[in-house]
Amino acid sequence: MPFDMIMSSFATMNGVWNSPIALLPVAALAAYFGWRIVEFIPFTRRIIERREGGR
Repeated sequence: MPFDMIMSSFATMNGVWNSPIALLPVAALAAYFGWRIVEFIPFTRRIIERREGGR
């Protein structure tokens, strides 16, 4: 029973991921959260500040 549920969810998600319109919001959210994570990590924030300070 759980195997059927897992396989049907994979089939449903495959249909969604094949649509470029469905991927646009996912890509936008991934870009936003990726940038927020980069700002949050102190090491990467120091690298960004050094690069911007040299301009």
